[in-house]
Amino acid sequence: MDVSTGHISLLEAESKQSLAYGIIISFTTLAFLFVSLRFATRILIIRNPGAEDVLIGVAMVRIFALIQLSQRSLIASRPHPLPWRLAW
Repeated sequence: MDVSTGHISLLEAESKQSLAYGIIISFTTLAFLFVSLRFATRILIIRNPGAEDVLIGVAMVRIFALIQLSQRSLIASRPHPLPWRLAW
């Protein structure tokens, strides 16, 4: 099978992109887990949530929004359609 260098660089870029998404998703999941545990501790156990908890919640919502926006812009910038990613 003859593969040109353009296709190889495209495959390398997609591989790096998949790695980057894996890292982003795993760290965001960990952050969400720890923020959820903090909320549970502050609200259910200590019963004293503060303004910093609200700000942390707002930051988590913004992170999820930025991930969604970057995914949509990535899909829009693709030269070819990827139907399995349009469901996101």
